[in-house]
Amino acid sequence: MQRDSELKEMAVSSRQRLVQEFSENFTDLQVRADRMDVDQARQFATELSCPLQIAIVAEVLDMEGILGRKEAVRKISRELQRRSSVGEDIPNLPGNIMEFALKEGQWVEYIEGRFVGDLERKTRDLANLEEALDQEKMAVESAISVLRSRRELAEAYILPILETWVREHPKATTGDAIVAFCQPLTKWGPSTLRGKLNRKRRRNQAFFRLLAERLSHAEDSATIDFSIKRVNDLVAALDADLENMELRALSHLILHIAPRPTGRGDKSPYVQFTGQSSRGNKTEPDMESPFDFLERDIYLATRRREREQDAFLLEKIARVIRVLRYRDQELEKIVQQSLHELAERFGIDDVNFEDIADDFEAKLSASPMEKREATAAEFILDFIKDYHYSR
Repeated sequence: MQRDSELKEMAVSSRQRLVQEFSENFTDLQVRADRMDVDQARQFATELSCPLQIAIVAEVLDMEGILGRKEAVRKISRELQRRSSVGEDIPNLPGNIMEFALKEGQWVEYIEGRFVGDLERKTRDLANLEEALDQEKMAVESAISVLRSRRELAEAYILPILETWVREHPKATTGDAIVAFCQPLTKWGPSTLRGKLNRKRRRNQAFFRLLAERLSHAEDSATIDFSIKRVNDLVAALDADLENMELRALSHLILHIAPRPTGRGDKSPYVQFTGQSSRGNKTEPDMESPFDFLERDIYLATRRREREQDAFLLEKIARVIRVLRYRDQELEKIVQQSLHELAERFGIDDVNFEDIADDFEAKLSASPMEKREATAAEFILDFIKDYHYSR
């Protein structure tokens, strides 16, 4: 097992990387926010009844593909309301709200993007160790390897992040941290989150008891005895109410519920594994371009009821347009690029792009300024229906 001094050094290194990354990203997020269309953000803020500053940051997160605008507003606004409920109100001044929105947006971007992605990559070796466990004939060495790997990930990687989050969120509880970190990992709804966590906690405890029992068969040594005591202490800490659980115990619970990146099945009844998702004949994660996601969504739309397909695709197409507009592309070029991409991806070759471009230019000229993006989205949708779905 790792020495405490080694774990502390690893935890310090994790904190330093986090501080450096946040310092660089805060300035970057400010720059990206300054580039947003304020009029568009103001309209969005009116629709969702949220401060303009929160709407601007939500637009940035949406453009970067972190999460949708509405969900971003919900997460940032939830923290604004939480602070008000604990007597830590943010002054209702544009500058103060913008500073808050940027800092909270930074955390949302980190958790939803970097944290979830890094944790999946970091659990690959652990997933292999757990998958190879034989519940009936588990070797002591295997139990030690799993415990070492779990402790390193939970206490040297996850725990420093949790501690930093709690420190930067005044009067935050473990329950608040659970909502911030567990929902992005599991995609469980707010109403079912705690119930499912309680069940996972019991499975986590059962898994640790199994490992401790296996360690008890090892030759007597002070190191093994201390390891067993440490595991038993952790099992006891996991018994605490979710709202008041120690962050160290929560870090182990978060690691336990994190989906394992493997496609070979689950040999352990204690740990959840998930396989890769696919689009067409390809396998994720190879989706980087906005058109990768749109291609997937065009396949997925066929699984929906016919009356729902148009609304679903219009939303996805509109997002692609917003992302490309964010990159300073003109609307005419966006539509042209979109049609060429779709034609190539779906093997559409009976297209006269010059006639289509003229048709779009005429429709765009007749469209009011505030409806131009909607007109473009509808035009692309018609192309998909006429040249792909109708074949």
